Amino acid sequence: MKDITIFQTILGETTPWFVSNIEVDEKLERLAIEMTLKEDAVWGCPVCGVRMHVHGYDSRTWRHLDTQSYKTLLTAQTPIVKCPTHGAQTVRVPWAETYSRFTMAFEKIAILLLQSTNTEQARKRLGLAGTRRTGSSNGR
Repeated sequence: MKDITIFQTILGETTPWFVSNIEVDEKLERLAIEMTLKEDAVWGCPVCGVRMHVHGYDSRTWRHLDTQSYKTLLTAQTPIVKCPTHGAQTVRVPWAETYSRFTMAFEKIAILLLQSTNTEQARKRLGLAGTRRTGSSNGR
């Protein structure tokens, strides 16, 4: 299960990131896939595309589709560029939308489940925690 090549194939095109490590926690039934950047990557502002230097990095984690019964997470350092026009911007990753905490593959399955079942069944199938409402502003 720790074969990096298999997970890179499953994830598809992730350039300039690549699968560099896989950690399996059997006790927690969790699989962590670490993505690493290629050193020669060139970056640009995600808004205007102007090339620029990296200003810093943000460590991010995304929920991916489960691997067998193991909750699967992707982690990566994402560059932050500082555009003179648009300010500090986090570079997009190829496996997720800009502000999402889930991979696009996970979101696709979630949408299909929500179209074919109710929210509670989809939540349980995806292994997501329920949300608890504490009240609303209109007093209901």
